[in-house]
Amino acid sequence: MSRTCACFSRWWTSEQRAKVRQFIDQAPFVYMQAVIEIDGETLTILHHRLMPYIAFAKQEVNSFTFLSKPHLHKYFPMRKCLEAETLTTLLTKDEAFHSLSATEWKYVSYFNSQTIGDVMFNGWD
Repeated sequence: MSRTCACFSRWWTSEQRAKVRQFIDQAPFVYMQAVIEIDGETLTILHHRLMPYIAFAKQEVNSFTFLSKPHLHKYFPMRKCLEAETLTTLLTKDEAFHSLSATEWKYVSYFNSQTIGDVMFNGWD
């Protein structure tokens, strides 16, 4: 079973109201996605490849609008489900505050990343 299937298998076998519309697992992205429909709402579940993090979002053209979905956390017991408040926190340019490397800070500037979510779920890492 692929990592994508392993991460999301509990979701689609447990949640009868949900319909999985699409899985997206593309290099060079540092995350995998499952586009689902639940209760008439389409949302994206993001699974970070390098860290045990899950995020919920609405897919925009070139970005995500992060959502808080605490009722969905139970489906990802081995992952930390991140809240919109955390992911939309603005980055401080105080490099001592973050563990980003000098190269990552250059990418942050180049891609105009504004929030923690922009850095964690990006296409340039």
